[in-house]
Amino acid sequence: LVMLAMAESLTSGEIVPGDLEFTALATRMVAQGLTVLRDVAESA
Repeated sequence: LVMLAMAESLTSGEIVPGDLEFTALATRMVAQGLTVLRDVAESA
């Protein structure tokens, strides 16, 4: 859902490609997602 919301924001022009805030947020989201995947893999 987050990726869909980001795609819609980019399409509408609400977020412009290269926006520093957006880039920082995307980086944190990827890191969090990788952490969740690692935790799930370790608990399996």
